[in-house]
Amino acid sequence: MFRFSPSTVTSIFGVRAAVTGILSGLILSLMLASPAHATLSTSTTTAAPAPKAVSSISNIESAWIGVTLRSRFDNATTDFAPQIAPAYLDNDFKHIWLDETGEPGAAAKELIRLVRIFSALETPDNPQHWLKPYQSFLTFQQQPMDLALPRYLLATDLLYSEMYARLHYDIATNRFMATDAGTQSTGRNRVTKTEKAELLKLEKELKSASLLPAIEREAYLQAQIRNLYPKADQTAALLENLGYWQTQLEKPWPQLSEGERLDPGMIRESWMPALIEQLQRLQVLPQDYQPDFPGRYDNQLVDAVKRLQTQHGQTADGIIGQQTRQLLNLPPQDRVLKLADNFRHLYQQTNLLSLFDERKTEFAAQIAPAYQDNGFKPIWLDKTGKPGKAAKELTRLATVFATMDLPSNPHPWLKPYRNFLYPKQVPLDLTLPRDLLATDLRYSEIYAQLRHDIATERFILADEDDDHQEYRYGGVALNSFQSAPKPWMEDLKLELKMASAMPEAKRNSYLDRLIGKLYPTAQQTKPLLSALTYWRSQLKTPWPKLSMGERLDPGMIRESWMPVLIEQLQRLQVLSKDYKPAFPGRYDGELVAAVKKVQASHGQTVDGIIGLQTRRVLNLSPEKRVLRLAHNFRRLYHLPAKLGNRYMMINMADYKLELVEKNKPTMEMRVIVGSPEHRTPIMKQALTSVILSPRWNIPQSIGVKSILPRVKNNPNYLKDREMQIVDGWNTPAQEVPLEQINFNEFEEDPEQFPYRFVQLPGKYNQLGYVKFRLSNNKAIYMHDTPAKHLFNRRDRAMSNGCVRLEDALPLVDRLLADKPWGWTEDRVQEVLRSKEERYLKMEPLLPVYLMYWTVWQDENGTLQWRDDIYSKDHLPGPEQVEKLLIAAKEKNQ
Repeated sequence: MFRFSPSTVTSIFGVRAAVTGILSGLILSLMLASPAHATLSTSTTTAAPAPKAVSSISNIESAWIGVTLRSRFDNATTDFAPQIAPAYLDNDFKHIWLDETGEPGAAAKELIRLVRIFSALETPDNPQHWLKPYQSFLTFQQQPMDLALPRYLLATDLLYSEMYARLHYDIATNRFMATDAGTQSTGRNRVTKTEKAELLKLEKELKSASLLPAIEREAYLQAQIRNLYPKADQTAALLENLGYWQTQLEKPWPQLSEGERLDPGMIRESWMPALIEQLQRLQVLPQDYQPDFPGRYDNQLVDAVKRLQTQHGQTADGIIGQQTRQLLNLPPQDRVLKLADNFRHLYQQTNLLSLFDERKTEFAAQIAPAYQDNGFKPIWLDKTGKPGKAAKELTRLATVFATMDLPSNPHPWLKPYRNFLYPKQVPLDLTLPRDLLATDLRYSEIYAQLRHDIATERFILADEDDDHQEYRYGGVALNSFQSAPKPWMEDLKLELKMASAMPEAKRNSYLDRLIGKLYPTAQQTKPLLSALTYWRSQLKTPWPKLSMGERLDPGMIRESWMPVLIEQLQRLQVLSKDYKPAFPGRYDGELVAAVKKVQASHGQTVDGIIGLQTRRVLNLSPEKRVLRLAHNFRRLYHLPAKLGNRYMMINMADYKLELVEKNKPTMEMRVIVGSPEHRTPIMKQALTSVILSPRWNIPQSIGVKSILPRVKNNPNYLKDREMQIVDGWNTPAQEVPLEQINFNEFEEDPEQFPYRFVQLPGKYNQLGYVKFRLSNNKAIYMHDTPAKHLFNRRDRAMSNGCVRLEDALPLVDRLLADKPWGWTEDRVQEVLRSKEERYLKMEPLLPVYLMYWTVWQDENGTLQWRDDIYSKDHLPGPEQVEKLLIAAKEKNQ
């Protein structure tokens, strides 16, 4: 910034007078004679001004700009003398925006275009004080040019510089976005650090432009002006529409008179000229349109009206009623105002881009109103730019979502969360108000992203699979526990608007409650979050690995393993930090006890022997543990807020069922679940009925693949296993004798076998003595089994999808002991001995949660880990993403 005393300015300008002639001499004389001041507007009205005393630039420098402007434009002065003056002083007062003939260059015309957009935001009934400089500029710019004096050219050029400075400053400091002039600081003499930095940048740009050759200067200025436009996707389209509708201001808009509605085919001669002109100027009807029958509302006009109705979200029926008539009668002034206001709103995205590369919000419609109504003050940050408590809690939840895949294999669903978290690891330089706003907008955007992903159930839809198709004869599934879509978008908009209007302390509390509602309600939420915090902290240090080798038994010596094993056990929090070995290199009792704890918490045989499986668990990296924890947290969203007073919880990864009554487990048993090829689905179900002595309606896939070939080779196969071939689904079904079936017909295509297989009640029945019917139509249910020895196996994923129960009959006794049945154990046995199938309807329906937890905290506070038998601790691959997104969209329409 230049600093001149009056004598210095006189001597400098005396030298320049020899070169610049009359202009410099005139400016010098005016400088020495004129009032030493600079006002804060390009009109006599002060509105949303730039601060006074931006620097200590001399009053004389300010005065010569003011005098030069006033010599050409009455009452015109500049708010930005300190930023404008150096550019002209350094280039001998040559023009920056005009050519030698006084014509504005391409950059000046682009500047006018942008100014015209902002000035369009004001209408007579919607005054905006902050727009006065823009309107004054357009008024002055339209005055006829009188080039009798060189100072007139210079004054015009200065006017463009002043307008460029105004745009630059207002956009950078977000002043232009405030809807209420009262929210803006007016007439203050102090300048904030952020404003000073922006003004220095502005000065540098004008000086750089002034020193360039004409062609390079034009390119440079055009690039700078393009940087002032919003960087949002809709910018170009809005500019095109604005340009068109501003041309329509020159001609009055025709109006349809009040009256009854106009239906297709009706005749209304008085309306037709106005309607045709409206539709043509609305660009939905060709300019060469010729009516088939003058005065008739014909098909071509109807189609044009339908296009207009579609564009504006109305019912496209072609009927011109009150709403459509209002739409047709809307004058260009109102359309220009709306387009200009939408253009202003695009700076929501520009603010994000100003600080964070390639950032924009997908939720501008929900976020923008909150900032527009509160004068663009931060919602999540305090005055110093520090995040409040609510912002920190929001970050914590976003961090969980971001860790659902390894950084080496990023998933597209997680990109918003990673984009949000990455800049937080980089120190923020909040030198400009727009940087502070951009940061605050990011918190609002990630809050909106979380609301979207949770409301649309995107991350629990990820557990959908195609292992089981709908069963043709299963009837209609009950959806007792199906969550209903919510109008989350409107709720989000209202929440942010309410928060933005609150005092800081109250706002933080309010936002904190809202974020709390985004967390799962399950009891496992806090333990999993705590574990995530711990294991994320372990990412900072590489995880030691036991080398491959023979197993390690208690008491053995293996010196190379011991340092690694000790560090692993200590970081797994099962061995004290102050552990000291009695004999270095020996696998002693304290280490064995610690390994047994690891085995117990991972569902392994607790023997203290470090074999292949135990070594695999000990070598499991923090990255994979974090990933597993994040996905178990994700699956908590499957559970409703209230599980019920009585329900069954099945953990497929742990092969275990619990009956919970009044929040306490009252029965527990081992289960067998679907194999990895026929996974038992994750579902919220209802137990609809208990079937004693059930007949097994064997699924077609099992019948044609497993049973049909055996029957063909052994005619006694069905009799030995108490099976029948039946036709139809009547009760009882019609049995088909074997001799009536020619099995050779189905040798090439077994799928064409028209009958089905049924196994009768008895000791061979694969459903055992009881079947528990659930509310799905995929033929997934729970049942007893005669193969009790299978429950002794550690890995029990071996069924075709149904859940086999270890203690099915004790469960029946407990369920039927209550109302409405009130049966005793003897009564149940009596029915079973009859071998007659008996349906018992459950009243009320009993919730059954078929869930998949590979990590959870047990009742003793110990974190339990299980193998990911179904490969669900990751997000779906690219081939599944599109299908799941479509499902989510349909679910929430």
